[in-house]
Amino acid sequence: MKILKLIYSIYVMIVFVLLLLPGAPIIIIGSFLKEKTSSKIAHYLLKFYSFAWSILCGIIPINYNRKKVDFSKTTIYIANHQSYFDPVNMYMAIPSFFKGLGKIEVTKAPLFGILYKMAVIAVDRSSARASALSFRNMLNKIKEGTSILLFPEGTFMDKPQQELVRFKDGAFTLAIK
Repeated sequence: MKILKLIYSIYVMIVFVLLLLPGAPIIIIGSFLKEKTSSKIAHYLLKFYSFAWSILCGIIPINYNRKKVDFSKTTIYIANHQSYFDPVNMYMAIPSFFKGLGKIEVTKAPLFGILYKMAVIAVDRSSARASALSFRNMLNKIKEGTSILLFPEGTFMDKPQQELVRFKDGAFTLAIK
């Protein structure tokens, strides 16, 4: 069983890289454009990548209760974070434009880091001051009419667990403001 898991993990990573590479020129050019334009480019690339990657990895997206959400309104989406596929699922589930909050460390990844930086509001979790700046950036985006996606746990555990990780206060403070 472990060998199959390893083979599948390698396959998933290869598919990820092969999907990302053809978009490299768009990603690189997009990174030089205005923030609003580059964010939209990144968002729609990530929607395409999420759908294609899921299908090629054997995950068929199904959205339930979509009619109960008014996607035309500025919204704070709060989702549970249990795996690397969670952001991928959000790009498939939410049809409207949004910006997620994501850890700044990912911006250092080659090529994907550029796309990620265009798509998210990066948070440096190493200092309270840097975290506060990300919070203000989210407030500004909401005032501009941009929806926000948050994973209030801030991370996920390496091993599956039944209990949720303790939520950070930011998502709820943002919703109140």
